[in-house]
Amino acid sequence: MAAELISYLGNGERMLFIAPTREITVQFARNAARRGDCVVGVEMGGRHAPRSANVIVATAAAMYRRLDRWRHANFKYIVVDEGHHAAPDNYYEDILSVWGCGTARGEERVEKLIFLTATPRRSDGWGMGHFIDEVAFEYSIRWGVENGWLVRPIVEKVDYEDALTARVAVADALRRAPLPAIVFVSSVKEIHKVSDHLRSLDYVCSVAYGTQTAEERRKNISDFAEGRSDVMVAHMALTEGWDAPEAKSLIIERGTNSPVLYTQMVGRLLRPSIGHILGEYETVEERLAAIADSDKPIAYIFDISDEKIPGLVTFASLYDSGAKMADKKSEREKVQKEIDEKMPSVFELIAVEPDKIEKSSVIVNLLGDSVEDDDGIEWIRHGDALYTYADADPT
Repeated sequence: MAAELISYLGNGERMLFIAPTREITVQFARNAARRGDCVVGVEMGGRHAPRSANVIVATAAAMYRRLDRWRHANFKYIVVDEGHHAAPDNYYEDILSVWGCGTARGEERVEKLIFLTATPRRSDGWGMGHFIDEVAFEYSIRWGVENGWLVRPIVEKVDYEDALTARVAVADALRRAPLPAIVFVSSVKEIHKVSDHLRSLDYVCSVAYGTQTAEERRKNISDFAEGRSDVMVAHMALTEGWDAPEAKSLIIERGTNSPVLYTQMVGRLLRPSIGHILGEYETVEERLAAIADSDKPIAYIFDISDEKIPGLVTFASLYDSGAKMADKKSEREKVQKEIDEKMPSVFELIAVEPDKIEKSSVIVNLLGDSVEDDDGIEWIRHGDALYTYADADPT
């Protein structure tokens, strides 16, 4: 989506792309450079973007350190990838404030500030509303699959008792899983134990964890992307922002109660191998057919979970929640439209046409289970209090 914005840049106009990690920054720089209609510059480590660049790609940390170099530049778009990282108390506030997009909201020097994220919730309570005004577009995993943007998943749920049986379960899943495969495990310690076990079974493994050198990480990611390894084993290092459309299977050995983390892990797998050309198709049917004819028509997920984890997230619960949210929204919009057209006020209806009280209570119930039936009396919940219809003030 960010790369698509490049085509909307006019002569002399610029775009700034900010990401939290080196991997995302490098990925986007490569994607942007392939377009051929822009000059891409990278601000990161020992690399400095040339002044002639009209697409500046930077990690948040690098842009923060080099603000003086760019503070007088004008950007048509500022794109913040993995936007949930932005908060009023970190790098992003200082960076965005330069262009009038911080929490203080000064004179804006950018046409659009665009946040991209698969997980818009932060655990510390900060919301993206500090920086953005509206949600331009959102979709669930289910919507992405049904509309031909994500690969259709087949999921197998596997329970285990301890770390040893988990390793056996991972190896068993790999025997049945199309390769290459990604394996997320419960700790860095488990990365080494699982990868050693898989190598003893003649799998070629790459690993990724936080204390690796940048060069080692780059080599392992490159080996996996270019088919020199069968399996990538990781814990947290690659759960976010890593594009791996070549992966055909995902084994989740690290159970979690975090929908955010689970969504990020699944997101590594569901990207189509032909994702770079899906935008050329105009209809859902064409995209679905293209994915079905690709070398990755189906994504295989092995959910190897410890049932003892409280509030354990599974793919089924995540997928179904997307459907329920969509269904609930659709139902609420339908009922609200009926109320707006036929009954401007439920209380007004009660006052003017008391014989329709029963109908109105059904509508209120559809809007959110706000009516309770207690010994034949219809109650309306308002905040923490309950009122009968007789208590309701029509005004």
